[in-house]
Amino acid sequence: MRISVTGFLCVISGIFFAGIVCGCSPSVQIHIDENGSAAWSVHTQMSGVVENMIRGITSLPEDASLFDVNGIQDSLMLSGVSSVSVSAAGTSGIDISATFPSLQFTESLAPGLLSIKENEAAGSHVCSFSLSPEILGAILKRLPAETSEYIDLLMAPAVTGEQMSETEYVSLISAVYGSAAASELAGAVLSVEITVPANIISAEVSLPTAQTCVSEKTVTFTIPFCSFLSENEQIVFCIQY
Repeated sequence: MRISVTGFLCVISGIFFAGIVCGCSPSVQIHIDENGSAAWSVHTQMSGVVENMIRGITSLPEDASLFDVNGIQDSLMLSGVSSVSVSAAGTSGIDISATFPSLQFTESLAPGLLSIKENEAAGSHVCSFSLSPEILGAILKRLPAETSEYIDLLMAPAVTGEQMSETEYVSLISAVYGSAAASELAGAVLSVEITVPANIISAEVSLPTAQTCVSEKTVTFTIPFCSFLSENEQIVFCIQY
């Protein structure tokens, strides 16, 4: 069984929760144009601990890729996503890029994920990128049954909505998957980079442990990955430009 999905947002969620929960540092880049189209890219490289765990569950041979590159690319194209590029990074990593043609298209895949509102009085726009158990749940419904079942085993509060501290979640991962997996999770970082059409006036994220770095039209949010996975409330990335 290799990881395959039915849409780019599903790829993002599948990679997050089926691939990097135990120790990789994923990066997501979103480039938003004035017309509301959004170019997305995702990169992840699984650690040896995670790779061995998945191969043990799926019985994949060591030389086989964990990701079904052709299946992912085909599903993206069938979903109406344009400018699709999918490539394997060795046997345990993947690079994906694609363009969502409009905000309406994004909304149809995952309601509430991305929004842009104009503030006429201030002469600016506000872009919001949101993640919550409800939004992620909508994404997970598009996943193949076997992948969704595997994600359920990870027990991330960001998906289940269960209230749990970071310490409790890392302890849970240690109890289920071992101390090595828990240590890698504790050191993992999620990077979300968002580029908007004009210079950024302000940028913030609702998660207290996140760090924000703004450079002209681009903001990079850096979040300890265990903070993200253990958060059961909505996380909102907000950019005014």
